[in-house]
Amino acid sequence: MNLISSRLATRSRTRQVEASLKADAAAVAVDRAIGGIWGQILTLLRAKPDVHGAYHGAHRIFRQLIPTAATSIDGSLRRVAMWGHKTTAQALTGTLSADYLRAAAVRSVIESRQPATRCRSIREDKEKKGKFLPKQPGIVQLALDALGMRKVDLGALLREPVRDEFSKEQQKDIFAALLFPTPDEDTVSEMVYRTVQGVTWFQRLEFATRTSATPEQLATIVGQGFARGAMPQEIARDLLPVVDGVRSTATRIARTEGLRLAHDSQQIVFDGLGDLVIGYQIHATLDQNTRPAHAARNGTVYYASPTGNQLGYDSMPRPPLEADGSISWN
Repeated sequence: MNLISSRLATRSRTRQVEASLKADAAAVAVDRAIGGIWGQILTLLRAKPDVHGAYHGAHRIFRQLIPTAATSIDGSLRRVAMWGHKTTAQALTGTLSADYLRAAAVRSVIESRQPATRCRSIREDKEKKGKFLPKQPGIVQLALDALGMRKVDLGALLREPVRDEFSKEQQKDIFAALLFPTPDEDTVSEMVYRTVQGVTWFQRLEFATRTSATPEQLATIVGQGFARGAMPQEIARDLLPVVDGVRSTATRIARTEGLRLAHDSQQIVFDGLGDLVIGYQIHATLDQNTRPAHAARNGTVYYASPTGNQLGYDSMPRPPLEADGSISWN
């Protein structure tokens, strides 16, 4: 078990670095998207339209500001979620043995299928009478059936368990498909727009810009600038702090939410193993940007069923969220 944990920890550290890069890429993408809006504004200013044209042209462009930022963030987060799920599933499938995955598949089938529960009850009754049936009869076939890939006669399996006709690697792939199914679009949307402290990232983006960067306010700055005969460079200087504020908020949200999606998608995969996971351990980045409190908890283990002085899941952070649900920005 220690060997498995060590191997998973090594793979986790690699994904942790990659997750940070994915989050940074999300921030860069939204920065580039807002830069495109800013470029349109500069083009408008250089054209030196009349006051009416300046106001309405700026209003039309600035109406795209929040939707453009939101579209960029949404797309980036969806890619992070799919990446986190795929790479974690690959890591678990590559690290865990077929027998370990088999045990998890048995638990999954038993919990999700009434016929499987009946199989277990019959087997336990037989064992009590001294007539032992092989444990986990035909679980590969059951897994395929649960995936909708094969019809199985459960009664036949009980009477005469079918010998597995698949190699260990094939079994691992089958069990992985059952335990770690690729999330569909609705599931990804739920992950991306999950509320944190009662709000979604889109609501935070809207709230951060509601008082200083509405299209009307920004267009008014442009219209008033042309009305007083200001040069395009002057108007741009008046607009830049507000636009930069939106850019800063959007990139911070993209980076932080990117890390959240990377963690959430990985957690979903680990949840597929159910009670075979006894706990999780913190592996901090430990560089110059790491908060002292985060560095101090490096190596801490949080247990599903804590005893004595052990910490439980209620004390476990889920980066970038702390155990109390607060956000560690960036």
